[in-house]
Amino acid sequence: MKKPVIVISAANSTGNGGLGCLSVVQDCLRYLSQNVADRLEIVALVHDRKLFDIPNVTYLEFPYSSRSILFRLYHEHIAYRRLSKRLRPELWLSLVNLSPSVEAKRIAVYCHNTCNLYRMSLREAILQPRFAFYNLMLGRAYAINITKNDYVIVQQAWIREEFERLFGVKNVVVATPNIVKFEAETTENKPTVGREKFRFFYPAFPQVYKNFEVVIAAASLLRAVRDDFEICFTFDSSVNRYAQHIARKCKAVPEIRLLGIQKREAVFDLYRETDCLIFPSKLESWGLPITEFKHTGRPMLVADLPYAHETVGSYESAAFFEPRDAVRLAKLMVEAMKGELSVRRPHPATSVAQPFAQNWAELFAILLGGTDGDAARTPPADGARATERSEHLVCS
Repeated sequence: MKKPVIVISAANSTGNGGLGCLSVVQDCLRYLSQNVADRLEIVALVHDRKLFDIPNVTYLEFPYSSRSILFRLYHEHIAYRRLSKRLRPELWLSLVNLSPSVEAKRIAVYCHNTCNLYRMSLREAILQPRFAFYNLMLGRAYAINITKNDYVIVQQAWIREEFERLFGVKNVVVATPNIVKFEAETTENKPTVGREKFRFFYPAFPQVYKNFEVVIAAASLLRAVRDDFEICFTFDSSVNRYAQHIARKCKAVPEIRLLGIQKREAVFDLYRETDCLIFPSKLESWGLPITEFKHTGRPMLVADLPYAHETVGSYESAAFFEPRDAVRLAKLMVEAMKGELSVRRPHPATSVAQPFAQNWAELFAILLGGTDGDAARTPPADGARATERSEHLVCS
């Protein structure tokens, strides 16, 4: 008997800046391959088969989907519809933000880009016109077909509230991302040793909403009273126009170091050598460095915004500041350097209403429900796995 089909649509996850997050796609397919491939046929629509080494998956390549908006629309609303009629899937899950025109017993979309929720200034639009375009158009693109989904997936509760308000959807699942943990050298809430300067660290790609300006302004204030600190950013002026703008500002503050784009392993090494994380971003769908840095037990200074409170969760060593308040940030930086951070009370974890999933198993249990929910909840009892199968098909 032919197994029920699950389609994972991710052809715009290109690995080089596409709208979809490649790591999310890889994590999703890895979970399905390891846990449900003996009972469900897994079909993945991808940009490039070479980006994936996950077995038990049938890969269909769509190399032209990300070349232009016209190609994207053709695939999402014509090519995928034809494919869905042929595959007749139990579940069609789009991991690339937009809702396609397909036929399936259940349809879901994972919306992990929140740039449509950002209030952008004219100055920011000039500095980063590409982001301005997405800021303007993504909300309109989201609205297409979004009410036809059985489930809309977001990463935080505040995003669910915004989607319900903007699009009138009621079937929004909050699914927290799976976080890769690293082993910190110490969990003591003390400065690291072996360096003369206290190190602040802000790992972020240069986007206008990342708010590097407030860190630079706070550093300018701090250097008037202290000279034993440094701040590390993970980019340089070569990345984009906004990075050039920030690099020019940093010339007036020699305590700021531009390290260039860092690989994930290098960022983990920098966490181990960091005394305090700064995270002033004005918009995030999650805020991954916050979660990662919590494993050190060291202090973090975080924007006083809903996403940050939800991501910080239950953590005793976080202090919050209004994201435009450089004076407050500078004061907190001094306190962190003295080991006397003023906000030391425990920060309670945010309670998230159902439907809520904390991992892929819980998410697919919701998405599949009565269709094949048991297959999503638990791996095969004997630990067996389906025979490795990896088909390479190209679809233009």
